Amino acid sequence: GAVGGRMLVQTSRGTWMVPAAQQTEGPKDDAVEILWYDPVNGSRIPLASFSVTRMYVSVGSGRPPLMSLIPFVQFPTGTVSKTMALLIGGTESEVLAYNLEGRLTQVFRVEQPARLVTPEMIDAYAKQQGADDSSRASWRQLFAKMPIPEKLPAFQSILVDELGWVWTEVFQWDPTQPKEWVVFDPDGRARGTIQTPPGLRIDQNGEDFILGVSTDDLDVEYVRLYSLTRRAEAGNVS
Repeated sequence: GAVGGRMLVQTSRGTWMVPAAQQTEGPKDDAVEILWYDPVNGSRIPLASFSVTRMYVSVGSGRPPLMSLIPFVQFPTGTVSKTMALLIGGTESEVLAYNLEGRLTQVFRVEQPARLVTPEMIDAYAKQQGADDSSRASWRQLFAKMPIPEKLPAFQSILVDELGWVWTEVFQWDPTQPKEWVVFDPDGRARGTIQTPPGLRIDQNGEDFILGVSTDDLDVEYVRLYSLTRRAEAGNVS
């Protein structure tokens, strides 16, 4: 996003970004930096840095290295409001807010219990990846080598609606399940939760509507419009 003449930019330097002949087997790290960039003078203001282990490289004789994403790992991301950058990037249920000078000015936080990654989740994830029993067994063997996180990430995406309220999508690894959003007001107070249908990509959050796109089993796209109620007396949305 862009605000105040500055662009919010994310850079990544992965240890897996080397020629195939130099690849070694194992988990690989990404060094992620999020910064303000001024396109006029080229200046950069660093905001936050993260180290993410999200890639696993398998090396076998007679074939190129195989790169696979490690399940249940969230890559840091962010967006902008009218006055600040809003970042998410870890297991904590929080949003980091930075002003245009690069100072951390607010932390939007909500208390919720940690969600552990279970063997059942890993097995279900393998079933999603493999088309048949043989393929699923291969995925299970690969996952057994990976440093899969013990806990699910807190959030996986972030949006700002037309009133400046911040919507953070709770991490959901199963695409067949509804999406849940924790909604914060501009002062950083958690005001409620919203569930949206599985597979809905939200394109606009209005004062009293949600506009998005979903696809059916044949990948045909449909525009969806949902009403949104803000219950001011309860401080909630639904």
